[in-house]
Amino acid sequence: MRIDLHAQEAAFEDGQLPREDLNELLGCLRRHLGYGAERSWRLISARKKLGNALFEIEESGPQGTRRYIGKTGREERVQTQFQALRELHEAGFRPPSEFTVAEPIAYLPERNCILVEKAPGVAAMDTILAQAQCARSAVLKCAQWAAALHASGLEPPRWSEDVPRLQRWSAELQESLPEYAARFHQVVERVLPEIARTEESALVPCHGDFHPINILVASSGRVTAIDLDKFATRDRHAEIGYCLGQVASIGFHRLGSFGATAELRSVLLQAYETRSGVVLDRLRTGAYMAFTFIAGLHYLFVAFKKQQANCIEPWLDAAARCLEGGIELP
Repeated sequence: MRIDLHAQEAAFEDGQLPREDLNELLGCLRRHLGYGAERSWRLISARKKLGNALFEIEESGPQGTRRYIGKTGREERVQTQFQALRELHEAGFRPPSEFTVAEPIAYLPERNCILVEKAPGVAAMDTILAQAQCARSAVLKCAQWAAALHASGLEPPRWSEDVPRLQRWSAELQESLPEYAARFHQVVERVLPEIARTEESALVPCHGDFHPINILVASSGRVTAIDLDKFATRDRHAEIGYCLGQVASIGFHRLGSFGATAELRSVLLQAYETRSGVVLDRLRTGAYMAFTFIAGLHYLFVAFKKQQANCIEPWLDAAARCLEGGIELP
């Protein structure tokens, strides 16, 4: 099967997988689904990311034309994502509801592969970064999707990895950037007690990697969450604090400052509180924002060994302000 180089709106345009790898995988998927010649597949795009396959196919059959996204990955993450999509789809996160997830199509546990609907729309973060007129609306949709999930009543397994992850990140950052070791230690020692504390009343089903890159907003009004491989029961402050921290961090990188996204972050927070009927604790939300800044620095300097020293001091300063409840970050 060849990649169609003339396909429009391909999802993955920056690379191609070796065809022999992908052909075998697509054959396994077709056999699993029981597809015959009446349902043809056309490979639209493909690439590898961190050793995992990402590909898009177009199906033509009796019901018309559809596109699917396929992914491989670590066993536990692939399994978690497919289970989350299935549970949420069955719970009503599907059309005609406004708030949806991508429809799960197939899961191959022996290949650690899932196939899902290619949901319509563009990432809300793209709209934010373009500073488009509809950015406010996109942020509102993100907040409303999160509130709908948190009110769904689903009970996925409880997440318990934040404390050990933060401890590991801190140790590795201090080793990689010894000149900042004292600052990392200071921030992390203030974050740890807050995220280790459990508030049963705040525990809700959470996306786990919730930020505007993983929310697609379509012109039809449909809002779809993708990449739910960390779906779990968590503190709602973790979900929203992480999202605010991610928006601030991406805005810093792409737009030059935290202030560039300050107004939209305020809109997101207020919209979530309005929709959910819950006023978030600013100190607790700030602790999870600080957690997100540390995660981002670890991603840059340890996982990918990038040299972007211009963000170290500002991000540590931002983390310290968040720990005082100053989550606005103007």
